[in-house]
Amino acid sequence: MPAHSFEETTFHRLTYCDECGRLLWGLKKQGLQCIDCEFVCHSGCAKDAGDCVEARQGNGSVPGTVSAVSTATTGVSLPLTGAQVEDAIVSAAILSMDLSLPVSHYLATLPPLHPQTTTRNFTRFVSRCGPVFGFRDKVILLLNWDKPIDTFVALVAYIIICFYPKLLLFVPQVVILHILMSGYYNRQKGDLPATHGTDQRVSAMKSDTATVQAAATATAAASTAAATAATSTEGGGKRAYLGNLASSLFPVFDETSPEYGRNLQNMQNMMGETSDAYDVIQAHAYLWDWSDEELCSQIVLFVVLSMFALAAAVYFVSFRTICLVGGIGAFLGNTRFAKHLVAELVPLLLPIAKKSMETAAARQKQTKQWLHQQQAIHEVSLYENQAWAQDKNRFTSHLQSTERGPWSDLSGTQKMPSNVQISIPPSKTMWLDQEWKLDADGAWKNALGIETRVKVDHEGWAYYNDDWIATDGFQPGYSTRRRRRWTRKCQQLAW
Repeated sequence: MPAHSFEETTFHRLTYCDECGRLLWGLKKQGLQCIDCEFVCHSGCAKDAGDCVEARQGNGSVPGTVSAVSTATTGVSLPLTGAQVEDAIVSAAILSMDLSLPVSHYLATLPPLHPQTTTRNFTRFVSRCGPVFGFRDKVILLLNWDKPIDTFVALVAYIIICFYPKLLLFVPQVVILHILMSGYYNRQKGDLPATHGTDQRVSAMKSDTATVQAAATATAAASTAAATAATSTEGGGKRAYLGNLASSLFPVFDETSPEYGRNLQNMQNMMGETSDAYDVIQAHAYLWDWSDEELCSQIVLFVVLSMFALAAAVYFVSFRTICLVGGIGAFLGNTRFAKHLVAELVPLLLPIAKKSMETAAARQKQTKQWLHQQQAIHEVSLYENQAWAQDKNRFTSHLQSTERGPWSDLSGTQKMPSNVQISIPPSKTMWLDQEWKLDADGAWKNALGIETRVKVDHEGWAYYNDDWIATDGFQPGYSTRRRRRWTRKCQQLAW
């Protein structure tokens, strides 16, 4: 036999060596492939490869496929080996980097729209959705105290779960045990319904294997999940019991049965309720589409404040207590007395609530107008500067030509006219104060509105030395400069 004609090959999918059965590692040129018989192997396994055959009859690897399929079909021996776990991890890592694969296999494999499929699935769904609506009705009746003892037991169970939330981990097991024990009890009584050929299936399963297969095929054609043929009479009896149990828990009704009509009615009402809810939500879209910016801003503010309130409540009150109070409130709120009391009080409380909301809205409007007015009001500041005249033994407005003028801004670098000379307000504003007012508090503000506290006397003067460094009040012989602030308010004109 001729030798293989190997060449380095890049495999785009998981590929395994035909010689040792291990994965070909790497992202590029992972191994060798024979151009004649497509034999795949590691570079180190090439020397052990057999002769080349044009028509391979082994479990050879095809480029772009996973050779380990044979392992999956023949079964995996237990316990798992380290090599198998390693291959599984590597396979998952490589497949996760394959961007050609769909993100969701479920969405990628959804069947297309087809009228017959739609009709068939709708009929199947209506005939099988009874347990869903039945469970919904049981929960509603339980919360509405239809059977007070059952509701009281459920309330006690909820309180216990609130104190011991880890008990929720046992809920699936309890539900499964309840289903199984209910089925066993019904089986002992012989109350399990035999629907859609169940009796025929049970009798057939007690016969020979061929008869069982025929019965299973006929049952599958009747639209129920068919039980496969049993290999023995005992196995057939178990499958028959499971079929009866499934039929009792999730019955399938014929289109002419009253149950099918009730399911169809529930579907009709559910679609109507969903459409009504959608219409209500769509009618209130102005609450979040910012068509009314003021209202949406108020909602955002309310949501943020409620988040802080909720955070404080969660911090000071345990989550267990919140669930306990909320659950008990839901149970007690659905009693007949509570519902009738709410029905009586709502007409009385609704006008009060409406009036309170109108009052709050009016107060908010007034506050907003006041804030807007405050934003439109500006305060103009003017600083009077004086120096100590030794010959006159008092402060005068005669300062040196190299320093600030008699009137200036806060920094002293910009000379200003006196308060007597300034009579025209700034551009696009009007004076609110008739005269300039002396600031005797020492709350001086810069151009950005940042306030600085300055120590002043009763006439508003703040004292400084020759270098305009503040002193602690007037100090004879040291405090040679002083200044004070005059203010006047103006309002922005509407344009």
